[in-house]
Amino acid sequence: MPSLFTSNGGIELPSDGEQDGVWGDTVNANMQIIDRLTNGVGAITLSGTTHTLTTLNGTPSDGHYAVVVFGGTPSGTNTVTIAPNDAEKVYFVRNTTAQSVVLTQGSGGDVTVTAGAGAIVYADGAGTGAAVVDLTSTLIPDLAAAGVTATAAELNILDGATVTPAELNILDGATLSTADLNILDGATVTTAELNLLTGVTLVLADVTATAAELNILDGVTASTAEMNILDGVTATTAELNFVDGVTSPIQTQIAGRAPIASPVFTGDVTLSDTAPEFVLIDTNGTSGLSQTAIVQNGDQLQFETRNSAGVFVGRDYVIEKASVGADNHIFYLNNAERFRITTTGAIGLNGENYGSSGQVLTSGGLAATPSWQSVTTPAAFGRINTNNSTSASYNIASADWYDTGKCRVTFTTSLGTSSYVATVSLNNTSAGAALVVWAYPSITAGGSFVDVYVKNTSGTSVTSAFQIVCFKP
Repeated sequence: MPSLFTSNGGIELPSDGEQDGVWGDTVNANMQIIDRLTNGVGAITLSGTTHTLTTLNGTPSDGHYAVVVFGGTPSGTNTVTIAPNDAEKVYFVRNTTAQSVVLTQGSGGDVTVTAGAGAIVYADGAGTGAAVVDLTSTLIPDLAAAGVTATAAELNILDGATVTPAELNILDGATLSTADLNILDGATVTTAELNLLTGVTLVLADVTATAAELNILDGVTASTAEMNILDGVTATTAELNFVDGVTSPIQTQIAGRAPIASPVFTGDVTLSDTAPEFVLIDTNGTSGLSQTAIVQNGDQLQFETRNSAGVFVGRDYVIEKASVGADNHIFYLNNAERFRITTTGAIGLNGENYGSSGQVLTSGGLAATPSWQSVTTPAAFGRINTNNSTSASYNIASADWYDTGKCRVTFTTSLGTSSYVATVSLNNTSAGAALVVWAYPSITAGGSFVDVYVKNTSGTSVTSAFQIVCFKP
């Protein structure tokens, strides 16, 4: 009776009494098959797009290997057919090619092993309807079924992490979101520093701080009780940043400051201890001249104008202390001295220009500089009596009455090139008389006469002298 073979492994089963004296070869072949089925790793070179993985009866073959490593350079997706289709097989598969490998045995279903991947599969040996099934997913815990929604990339963040299960268990029951946990991304605080939060009653899920903001805690030595002081704080980030850089008790600093409104100072008040600038007023104006500075320059206290960059533009006002009790007040315009007052009350124009004794300050008009001028004494040009008598010493050539109460006085010389104003004064008036005289108000340039009007309001004849005085206006 001929030998039989096992259905799945193709191990030869000799019949009773057969292979007398030669059964050793059969046993050796069977041992090799068993060895491949249990521990064998076979390298299968693929080419093209198809390959048959065959299990032979009684002869060691590629289909006997427990672990199959596909290599080679297939031209595309390679379909590997497991034969025969009625043999039940279990394979550990590794695909080292650059193409996908499709394992099939019949029409019941296939398994695709992508390039560079591996799988544990079994073929059910159901003949033409045989199926190849992937067992890999059943051997890996179903994290999704357990409620895990993290991606592989997110789980890989733990790759290399040295946290202990106890430390990870701290998150057990945490309601933090991904965004909340991401706050720790990039944080450099140590475990000890984070442990300062132990017992803190703040709700971390409500924390919106960034990693950079959390890193401010790096090196903090505050206790849990001190951290709990923040519980209930309503200050904003901007408000808390006011204490950035504070190195001494704030209340002590505040207590030593004067209020903005109606401050009261006692003792000496130092506006600035950095010479020469004592006071700087920044008006933040739009004219370009936005700063006024009070500075000390030698014996002078100067008020200066500066532009928005703090560059000196001009000097407005100067108090000069030449010596004790000798202070000058000096006013500048366009960076030049225009006016000064000394302690004696003397007035200086454009510098130390005080004029001479007896001079008067004379305006030069809107566009000209005032100046010191000597007083011009008006010149007396003539004197006549009402009876027409004249005195040559007063430069009168003649005096004629040509109308009632009107006398024309002609001078021996003209009055030059400027207009003059003539005034009339009485030398003598008889008692009880009311003699009124007046002159025509002006004499044109080069004029040689003036009309004098005489009116006797008393109705009594009088003899009186009047004097004509002409002067430049």
